[in-house]
Amino acid sequence: MGSYGSGSYNTKRMMKMTKSVFFTVVLMCILGCKGNDCTVDKNLELDFKSNLKTIEDFESGKAVGVSNYLNSLSYFTKLTGHKSQVKIGGAIGYGDSIKLNHDLVEWNKWYDLNKCHMTKAKVDSVLGDYKFQDD
Repeated sequence: MGSYGSGSYNTKRMMKMTKSVFFTVVLMCILGCKGNDCTVDKNLELDFKSNLKTIEDFESGKAVGVSNYLNSLSYFTKLTGHKSQVKIGGAIGYGDSIKLNHDLVEWNKWYDLNKCHMTKAKVDSVLGDYKFQDD
């Protein structure tokens, strides 16, 4: 369901996705390497990265259930307050790598600014029941 076609279009799209992921990782390193005293909750980090991966995998055409994708979008919207620019209608997905990259950057900025004082327990209390039914 996350696939938008075949051939060179998908190859170009994957190249853009790879560049966006690289940019996101570099940005995370730059913003996260401030040299301060920071203890990151590894369970929170795992959840955050897992939800990012779900979105990136869906957008790159990998087999990801729609409800898992929507759950990850809901996770970031509720956690960060940044609403995704994804299209939900006939076809679900960004359809535009610029919008996807913008959301990835915003979510990662939020994480870098908040990771030192957030825990999985705090996040779980903020999120409550954000999940849709499983596929």
